Amino acid sequence: MRKGLALGAILICVATAQAQPPDIPAFDVASFKPSQHIRAADGTSLSDIRMVSPGNLQAINASLQECLVWAYRLKEFQVSGPAWINSAEASYDIEAKAPPGTPEQQVRMMLRTLLAQRLNLKVHTETRQLPV
Repeated sequence: MRKGLALGAILICVATAQAQPPDIPAFDVASFKPSQHIRAADGTSLSDIRMVSPGNLQAINASLQECLVWAYRLKEFQVSGPAWINSAEASYDIEAKAPPGTPEQQVRMMLRTLLAQRLNLKVHTETRQLPV
């Protein structure tokens, strides 16, 4: 008998932008641009997403999938979408500033808002049965 494992997954799709309600958290200032596809000597992609200080987010060469994983506290296998979301062509350099002392959870929510604003990104969750 085969048993399944129910997991929450985030699916993405690009759609038209909608106005964000005013109570949605957003960064004070944000730079969001395509990356230069930095690679290590062995050819692997170098990427990093981290808070450099309370309220300040920095992402270097981060794929869209990596941004979603960080913003929603997911595992990579929990993100589903087209293959290009994990490609070098969909990688970004992000520098964003929030008020000093902004907690990490709030910064994660702000990154979600930033992705929605800059990429017209829509996400939804669903439960899937996966083999174990």
